[in-house]
Amino acid sequence: QGPDRNQHDWRHRRTLIFLLLPLLLVFLSTEGQQKDTTHYFEGYIDYKTEFRSLVQGISNNEIRDRAGEFIRIYYKDGNLKWLFIDNAGYVRSYQLIHAPTNLAYDWSDTYPDTLFTFDLSSNSRILIDKVEEAGLDTVLGCICQVVIRSGTIFYDNPPASMPAVYTYSFCPTLPVNPEYYKNVKEFRLDEISRKYRSIAIRMVSYFEGFVVGTFTAVNISAGPVDPSFFLVDKSKIIKPTFTN
Repeated sequence: QGPDRNQHDWRHRRTLIFLLLPLLLVFLSTEGQQKDTTHYFEGYIDYKTEFRSLVQGISNNEIRDRAGEFIRIYYKDGNLKWLFIDNAGYVRSYQLIHAPTNLAYDWSDTYPDTLFTFDLSSNSRILIDKVEEAGLDTVLGCICQVVIRSGTIFYDNPPASMPAVYTYSFCPTLPVNPEYYKNVKEFRLDEISRKYRSIAIRMVSYFEGFVVGTFTAVNISAGPVDPSFFLVDKSKIIKPTFTN
């Protein structure tokens, strides 16, 4: 039986992290040790969101209203920031990957004075036990390799686990540098980065008994991003997202 409405609130913010984190950090195949002269993507990508609730009494629209009508993700030098934006244009939440420290920061208007943080060098929250390629997909004219990753999410407050399946469509014309993520243990990305190195422009996330989320790129804008956009807001209370 899936989680009830009371469980939905505490799981929602954490599940958004699990929903999107792998979208940003997994890479397409590369070989060799030649000097890297690749021009890595800098700019932002807009993704349309679609949700299918698997919880009785919680509608697709309720999840979309909280998660955002679309998501804008910014990329620069390994730093990543994605904004969850509602249909009125307001940012309902954002998440930041701070490459120099391997830390992720999560903010939402539910807790406007607080940044919840977690260490990406830990892999205690998500166990990925199967990775397989599954044909090709075309998004915005880009022919993408589809990769399916299956595993289990572990929650700690209250203790629980949830089977999860992530399906990605990676666009080889949008490269990212795996060196930035070589110490990221979450989702076993230190291993995956040796084989995969481009941005996913479609992702489907399935969480058993909870939600299916689909994120499809509708706009890609390459160009400089101000480094200050990725600074951590020290005026907020900073506390761990997960406790032991």
